[in-house]
Amino acid sequence: MRMSVFGVSALAVLLSMGSAAKATKPGGWADIIDDVPFKVSTSRAPDEAGQKQLKVDLSINAGKVAFRDADGLHSGRLRVAVFYADGGRRMLGDIWKTVTLQLQEPVYRDFLKSGIPFSVTIPARTSAMYVTIVVYEMVGDRVGSRRVSVQRLFAP
Repeated sequence: MRMSVFGVSALAVLLSMGSAAKATKPGGWADIIDDVPFKVSTSRAPDEAGQKQLKVDLSINAGKVAFRDADGLHSGRLRVAVFYADGGRRMLGDIWKTVTLQLQEPVYRDFLKSGIPFSVTIPARTSAMYVTIVVYEMVGDRVGSRRVSVQRLFAP
């Protein structure tokens, strides 16, 4: 079985993140994996030089993230990978981030209610893009993913 995320081996992605055995469906990469559910939104966001950018905002369900209690803090780690491609699904790039969470009780409770916020900005090189987001929850060894299509990035 061949799996890819815009030409990047899904197996390589998952091996770099952990076991995540549920990450595939017969014949390829699953569009949505909800072991770590999250909401995604996108918006145009030019950088300081006026170059077109695409802002990708996530709200990660904190109730599905395994936290450890250490020294009065709720500790957790997430690995977020964002892959982006043009309208023809040719890979343009990827961004990998590690999110280390050391939350005091009030912030932890807020995140349980509203989600863990995460944002990344990627270059908008074409007017149509596909974005695949993978969130790997490192303590509980779970994964979540979404694939979104963004059209008319350069429209007024």
